Amino acid sequence: MIRLYSNQIQRFQDLAPGEPFRLTEEVIWIDLLTPEAELVAELEKQLGVDLPTREELKDIEPSSRLYQE
Repeated sequence: MIRLYSNQIQRFQDLAPGEPFRLTEEVIWIDLLTPEAELVAELEKQLGVDLPTREELKDIEPSSRLYQE
């Protein structure tokens, strides 16, 4: 599932699995809960970044979990 928070509508919008979406400048928060691989790939494409996997995040010490490109 994906939840987007838009500054324009000032609330979260839940998207159903497989529902198409387009990130706009108004989206200021993206919340992922057990995302499908296709969803992660689409987010990476739209954002232009590689998102870390859960396994990669587990390997990071809790005090060092700031993630930057």
